[in-house]
Formats: sequence, C-alpha cells, structure tokens
Amino acid sequence: MKAQLAQARAWLDQGRYAEAVTQLAVLAAQQPAASQVWVLWGIALVRSDRLDEARGVFEQVGRRFPAQPWRLLGPALIEEVQHHESEAVRAYTEAVAVFTHNVAGWMGLARVQYRQGDLHATRQALARVLSIQPSHADALRLQDKLNEPRKVDVINRLIERRGLQRYLEYNKPRCELALPEVVCPERTLVCIAEHLDETRYDAQVRIETTQIRTTYVQETPYLHPEALPSLGQTFDIIFFDPTHFRPEVDHGLVHLCRLLTPGGYLVVHDCFPKDPALVGDVCPSGNWCGRTYQAFANFHRYNREASWVVDIDFGVGLIRNQGLRLDYPLEEGPELADMLAQPERYNRVLSMAEFIDQVDAGSV
Repeated sequence: MKAQLAQARAWLDQGRYAEAVTQLAVLAAQQPAASQVWVLWGIALVRSDRLDEARGVFEQVGRRFPAQPWRLLGPALIEEVQHHESEAVRAYTEAVAVFTHNVAGWMGLARVQYRQGDLHATRQALARVLSIQPSHADALRLQDKLNEPRKVDVINRLIERRGLQRYLEYNKPRCELALPEVVCPERTLVCIAEHLDETRYDAQVRIETTQIRTTYVQETPYLHPEALPSLGQTFDIIFFDPTHFRPEVDHGLVHLCRLLTPGGYLVVHDCFPKDPALVGDVCPSGNWCGRTYQAFANFHRYNREASWVVDIDFGVGLIRNQGLRLDYPLEEGPELADMLAQPERYNRVLSMAEFIDQVDAGSV
C-alpha cells in the first residue's frame, strides 16, 4: 500500500487529480481502516471540484475516525474552495479550537483571513503555524506577501494624497478583492461577467456578490464592459482586475476610463509580470496574468503621458484621466521577453518608492 499511496500523493502534487482519485478510491476499499487514505481521497475530490463526493468522504472520516482532524478540516476546505469566506473562517476556527496544534487548520484559517483582507488575524494565524512548524513553506510565503507592497497600497496612497471620495472595483469575486482594505468614503463593487468561466464560476460568483453586498455596497451589478455606463455615475478611482483575455481587457480599459471623473485614476492589476509561466491564453490554477500586460502596453502606446506601471504585485498599471485618447486601434502587444528586455519602450515603469515620490510631488 505504501507505494500506491506515494504514487497518489505524487499525482496530487502534479495536478493529476483524476488519477489520484481513482487510486485512492481503490485503496480505501482495500484498506478501510487507513485514515490517511480517506483523508487524501477527500482532498483529491475537492481539488477535482467533485465537492458532493468529497463531503461524503469527509463524513465517512468523521464516522470511522472520530479523532481525525480532517473530520472538521474537510468541510472547512470545501467552504474555502467555494469562496464562502465567513463559513470557512467559522469551520476552520472550530477545527483549531479542537485540534489546537493542527498546522493545516491554522494555515487554512490564515489563507481565508488573508482573502477577507483581515491582515491582523492572518498574521496571528501564521504566527501559530510557525510556532508549530517554523519552516512551513506556505506560511513563510504568505508572511513575505504580507510584508510586500501590494495593489491596495497603490490605491490607498492615491486616495489619501488626492482626497478621492468615490471608489469602484471591477473584479472577479472568485479572486482576491482589494475592496475590504480600500479606505474610501464610498465603495462600490461591480462583478465582471466572465463568459469563459461561466459554467464553473457563475453560481459561486453570484453567492459571493450577495455576501459582499450586505457588507459593502447597496447593489452589486454583474456586467460586461459595454454595459458599465448603465451605472449612471462616475468615480474618482477605479480598480480593474481583468479576465486577462483580449479583447475583453482592452474593452474594459476604454469603458472604465469613461467612468472616471476629470483627473481620476484607473488602477489595473497584472500589467508587468516577470515569469513567462504567468502569461498566455491558457488559464492554469493559481496566479496568472494572461494577456493583460499586452492590452496595457497597447493603451500606453497612445497615452504615454497619462499611464504608468508600478513594478510590484505582478505590475500595477495606473492611468490618469487627463487628455486620454480612447479611440486608439486594437493592436497586438509585445511578447513578454521583448517587454522585459526594453520596458521603457512599452511602459513608464516606476518602483514603489518612485511612485510614492511622484504622487507626493503631484506628477502622477
């Protein structure tokens, strides 16, 4: 059984979830008293998006192995992958209250709290992980991420220094929202209608936006870029985290710029990636920037005096609504290698320190 279990673990690490599920189902039938097999089987089903089956497996874990932490961690993980943040926090909190030294529980809690924007609670959970396992790689990576400048730091700097009042976020709620951390008197969320992901994400996006609406905004539209004018209002600052496909990104840039007040700002995520694995037309699991960098470079080609990229967090694009040309032609952008070799040709790239200095000086 050891060799078969090792093979299933390897398939899980390689993203070969279907094969792992099949192998673990066989092992569970052969070794019904092996709790680790049942746990891995449940995890593999979660990663395969077979959540109903995963629930059944974790229910079996609870009945067969009452002392096994995954009787509580399994349901918490299912809530997490469905982006039910409040339910996931409750479930992970219940798990670590019972299993106080369980690293997986504390790490799950840290992930969800980070996604919620509760950085203080995230740090507390990470501290607990690292007190138990000081070399935990995922905890150390998330801790480093907490200390790095992020897109929300760009947004809040502009709001603070320019006295901006009205904030719009045009984003995918299945991804990390900036909105919980944005410090602005009026905050509005509009959901991107992701037609390419609709089958998989439509239900959970609608659930998530319902949750957000009760906390942050009165109404949460679910709109394509062409329908944004139906909002009937303008904004001082807009954050756009695109689908990363063209021409959707290009259309979003143009339509969102038309919603800006004079001198207002559009902030765009994923405009200056450094890793070739993060770009292209195929969306993998995890971080991905797609073709957004090309769309922003194309915009900059015709708006050189009003657009910049802050070189943090995969590249935070910045557009100021001042003399913009929005009727520019849609052209192919540079390949990533060309942009990295000659960044000044395709963008005005600022470090975070340069961005802060220029905002404070009034030149951005």
